[in-house]
Amino acid sequence: MQRLLFPPLLLAALAVSSACSFGPPASRTPTDSRQPPPATESERKAPVESRLPAPEMEKLPLPEGDPERDERDTAAADRPVKAPEPAPERATASPAVVALLETAREQAAGGEDEKAAANLERALRIEPKNPWLWHRLGVLRLQQGDYQAAIDLANKSNALASGNRRLMAGNWELLARAYSALGNEAEAERARRNARQLGAQQG
Repeated sequence: MQRLLFPPLLLAALAVSSACSFGPPASRTPTDSRQPPPATESERKAPVESRLPAPEMEKLPLPEGDPERDERDTAAADRPVKAPEPAPERATASPAVVALLETAREQAAGGEDEKAAANLERALRIEPKNPWLWHRLGVLRLQQGDYQAAIDLANKSNALASGNRRLMAGNWELLARAYSALGNEAEAERARRNARQLGAQQG
């Protein structure tokens, strides 16, 4: 009878011993299993520098100066040389010259400088000794920026002016502006003095 009960008792003892040797599972600190979202296709292709935050830019002080004065100086430098008002033409007996001169005025006012110059040159072929025509062509060349041609034409007009102070004063003013545009201030000042003297003599 005792031999029949031994195996069950032995099995029970082994079960208790096994239960004591295995305690409750040790507590584990939970870990954050969340992973960062995968990079997009554009982020993977972008260079490293473009993914970094932009550095703060140091604000430098502006240089001292007068912005309004600088703007005025720049505008004055870009402004074209203003031509003097053409001296009034003397009466001409040639209707063809009168018509060419009127056409040249309209063309110059409309910005067709080359056509105006061509008509003035045609008028000069009819009246080559008309100093007013040489003067007007000189004014037109000054407006076009052909300063040397303006000087030559003003001198030609003065040579034919025959003491006409008003016309000569206009030519000297034309010379002053052309020389100044070329950077020859000495000749420009001399021309201005002559223009002032002739203007005073008219009064």
